[in-house]
Amino acid sequence: MLVSSIYMQKLQNGKAGLNKITALLCVCFFCIFSAFAQSAQPEANAAERHVFDLAGLLSGAEAESLEDMFAETCANGFYIGFLTADDTQGLTSEAFADDFYDYYIYDSQPDGVICLIDMDNRKIQLSTSGTMIDYLTDVRIEKVLDDVFPYVKNGDYSGAAKAFNASVVNFYRMGISSGQYRYEDTGPRVLTYTPVKALIALLAGIIMGAIFCGTVKGSYAFRKKTYEYPFSKLAAIDLAVLNDNFIGEHTVQHVISTSSSASGSSGSRSTVHHSSSGHSHGGGGRSF
Repeated sequence: MLVSSIYMQKLQNGKAGLNKITALLCVCFFCIFSAFAQSAQPEANAAERHVFDLAGLLSGAEAESLEDMFAETCANGFYIGFLTADDTQGLTSEAFADDFYDYYIYDSQPDGVICLIDMDNRKIQLSTSGTMIDYLTDVRIEKVLDDVFPYVKNGDYSGAAKAFNASVVNFYRMGISSGQYRYEDTGPRVLTYTPVKALIALLAGIIMGAIFCGTVKGSYAFRKKTYEYPFSKLAAIDLAVLNDNFIGEHTVQHVISTSSSASGSSGSRSTVHHSSSGHSHGGGGRSF
């Protein structure tokens, strides 16, 4: 009986210890889940934000000030955002900016533009979506990059964000360019070859080569008799003296305008491409 009671007491103590461990694991799991939920929450509400400093290039005060500035700009009816990154996960700057807009912004704000400061690829990248593709043509994109580039080059990322915002607002107020159109950038063609196509191409090459060789050989073959050129009868020579006298020179200068391309059809073009999600985007980039 004593042995049984001691055994039962140990068993109860073991169960109590197991319950404590289980309770501790549940608490740890709950804490981890809560932390994950809180970290994922900003991504769920990303369209309500405008500054995403993933690379840590801005101070807290700078990010807050820029957030208020971009929120005020969005009152015009389009989205504008500023993104920094130091790891693009192997993506190009263009693909990273497009995908970020598509996955976090597009559903609630399809019309907009973001500026990516890519510290991984050392590039400034603009990505436009919706109607902002039409407002920011290729020429205007280059001018926005002109405004942003000096600040990024000097490490003034807050100044770059302000210059980006001011330049975009300026072009938005100017309206869509006269004659604006979209040009689809399909990228380089990728040719696929099959054994059948390769065999057909080889046979076609052999046949065309044989025809060409036969034609050339036939044109040089004189089968009836040997041809002799009567040079003594047909040859002639006439020598004359020619003098060149320099009289003078006259130079005419013309001014070639460099603004014609910006005001012409190319200045109204918005080059678009498709992101991994299938959405159309415009934009452009510049290395720094």
